Amino acid sequence: MPLVFPASLQLISRTLSAPINWPSLRPILASSESTLLATKYLASLSPRRETLFKHINKSTEAALIVTILERCLYSLYKSRAKTKRNMILRDLIASHEISQILAPECVAVLETLFLPTGLNIRNLVWHGFIIETEIHESYLDLMVLIICDLSGLNQSDILDAGKSDGTAWSIRSFDNHPNLQKYHDFPQAAGNVLQSLNTHEFIDSTSFVPDTHKGLLKHGITFLKNGQELLFLFSSLPVLEHSIRCLFSSENNVPDIALAHTDSYFSTLDGFGQKHKHQILLDPLVLATGDENKILALLNFGDGDRDVAGCLAVLLDLFLMERGPSVRGKLCHGEACLDSLFIGDSNGMSVLTSMVFLTITSLCSRFSKQGETEVSILKDTHIIDSYRLSFHPISYLRQSIKLVASNQNSLENLIRESTCTIEQDDFDISQSRASVFLNGATVEYVDKTNRLQPTDSEPSTLPSLIYNLNNLLEMELESLHQGLVNYSQFQESSIFMKPEIASVLPNGYLQKFKYTQSMPYGSCLLSIVDVVLQTQNYFLETIFKSTLEKILSKAARTSQRRALFIHYRALPAMLKLFRYVLIWLEFAIFQSCVITDLKTSTDLISKLPFPKLFESVKSCTSFADPKGGATLEKGVLAGIDFLMRGKTVGAFRKFLEIQRANQ
Repeated sequence: MPLVFPASLQLISRTLSAPINWPSLRPILASSESTLLATKYLASLSPRRETLFKHINKSTEAALIVTILERCLYSLYKSRAKTKRNMILRDLIASHEISQILAPECVAVLETLFLPTGLNIRNLVWHGFIIETEIHESYLDLMVLIICDLSGLNQSDILDAGKSDGTAWSIRSFDNHPNLQKYHDFPQAAGNVLQSLNTHEFIDSTSFVPDTHKGLLKHGITFLKNGQELLFLFSSLPVLEHSIRCLFSSENNVPDIALAHTDSYFSTLDGFGQKHKHQILLDPLVLATGDENKILALLNFGDGDRDVAGCLAVLLDLFLMERGPSVRGKLCHGEACLDSLFIGDSNGMSVLTSMVFLTITSLCSRFSKQGETEVSILKDTHIIDSYRLSFHPISYLRQSIKLVASNQNSLENLIRESTCTIEQDDFDISQSRASVFLNGATVEYVDKTNRLQPTDSEPSTLPSLIYNLNNLLEMELESLHQGLVNYSQFQESSIFMKPEIASVLPNGYLQKFKYTQSMPYGSCLLSIVDVVLQTQNYFLETIFKSTLEKILSKAARTSQRRALFIHYRALPAMLKLFRYVLIWLEFAIFQSCVITDLKTSTDLISKLPFPKLFESVKSCTSFADPKGGATLEKGVLAGIDFLMRGKTVGAFRKFLEIQRANQ
C-alpha cells in the first residue's frame, strides 16, 4: 500500500542520498504533524536499496538491517565514550556521545524508527510479531541509507559494518564451553535430522508454528541446509519466540499476549531483568491472572521443577540465564560476528545452532499432525530430551566448583610431591640458600635469611606473616569442622570437608534445586568461586608453569626466582584459605537448595555475611589479579586481617552457635 502524505510534505520532492544533509531536512520534520509522519515521508524519499542479500526473504533481511544499524550506532558511541558499556537501544540513542556525533534530525528519526513511542521496528521484527508482508519496503530503504550515512560505506558494502573487529561474539564461542561438554554429539544428531527432513511437509504438518510464520521457518531451515547458520538463526529465532508466545496465549487463555500493543510492554522469551514490567513467557506465573504458567509442563521433559530437561532447559539457558549464551540478544544487538553470514563452516554445525534446531524440530514434532510412523525419521531429535540446565547460577556454580576441586587437588598434590630445604650460609648467617624440588626439577635461590625463614624477632617479614596466616587458618578449619560435626548429611555430601578431595563430584551434588530458584545471596557465591579459581590458576599457570619454565631455561630474573619460592611457601596457607571459604560456600548452598530437615530459618541464613566474605577473599587473593598491581604480601596481610579482626568469622561462629541451639 502506498504511503499518503499531507500537501505540505508533498511540496518537498527529491530523493535522499548518502551522506545525508540532515539539517536540510529540518523543514520536513518541522512542517509535519508528527515525527512519525515525517519519518514515513523520508522513507518514501529514500532510494531503493540494492539487492544486498540475494535469496533472502524480507523478514530475515529486516532483522539483518536493524542489527547492522544498531552495531553502527555502537561503533560511533565507542569512538567517543570514555567508559564503554552495553546499553539498551533507547539509552544508546539518547546518550550524550551519540548526541555529540549525530545531528538532532538524525536522532529524531532513529527514535521514531526504533523506540516504542514510534515504529519500534527492531523489537517487532526480532520478537517475531510481524512478518514480511507487514514490513514496508521504504523503511528498510531508509535504514540502509542511514547505515551508509553513519558508516561511510556504499550500499553494496554495508555488510562490512557488521564484520568482526576482533571483539565480536562468535556463534562458535560456546563449542568448547565446559558447561556444554556433555552435548558435543548434538551437532551430529542435528545434522542427521536435517539431512532426512522434508522441510515443507514437516513444517506444514505442525501446529506449533503459526501459519503466518511457517514460510519464514522454511527459509531458515533451507539456510541451515546450505550451511548458513547465522541466517538460520536470524530467521528461526523470531519464529521460535512467537510460536512459544502463541502456545502461552492458548494454554493460559490470555489471547492479548499474542499481540503487540503500543501502550504496553511485549511478552518475550528474554528480558528477565524486567519481568516485573512485562510477561516473560517462561516465567512460572501468568502475570495477567496470577495462575501457574501451563506451558512449562509441556516444554519440560524432566521430572518436575527440580529436574528441568529437554526443550525447557535449552530455552531457559539460551534466553534467560545471565551467564548463558543469550543468543538472540547477541545477534539482535549487533554483538555477533557476521563474517560467516553467507558461507558454510568446514567445522560443521556449532553446538548452539544444533541446540536451537533440535529444540524447534522437537517442538514441531511434538505438536505434529503426522502419525508417529511418519515422524520416525526424527528419532535423533529426541536427543534434546537429555539436555539439563547448564547455565542456571547453581548449575554454573556446580561446574565452577568442579574446576576448583580439580585445581585444589593439583595444588595439594604439588605440595605433597615437592620438597624444600633452607640452609644458612656457612660464612654469612644473614644469607641462606633455598632449594625447592618441584615438578621434577630443582630450583635454587639465595637471599637474606629473614626473606626465606619466619623469625620471632621480625614478625612483620613476609615469611613470618605467611607462617602466622597458616596457623590461624589451621585453627579456623579445626573450629569449622567441630562446628559442623553434627550435620552428617552435609558432611557426607561436602567435597571440601574431606581430607582427600574427590576428583568426581558426588551424585546429586547441587542438582536438586528448582529452576525458578534464584542463587542464595545473589551472585556473591559465584563471585567467591571465581576469585578462588582465578587465584588457583595464577599459581598453576603463572607461577608453577610459566615462571618455572623461565627459570629452568635460565631466562628468569632474580625477582622471578624469588616469586616462585615465596609463592611456593605461601601455597599451603592459600590452600587452607580456599578450603575454609569453600566449606562455608557449600554449606550455604546445601542449606538453601538441598537440605530440608535442618531447623534453620531462611531469615537466619540470609543474614550470613557472604558479601563481606567475598570482599575479604578478593582482598586476600588480590595478588593474582594481573591488573591490580597487588603483591603477595598485601594478600597475606589481608588474610590475617580477615581472620583476626574481620566481622565475617565472628558472624559465622555466631551462626553455628544459633544452629546448635535450635537443634
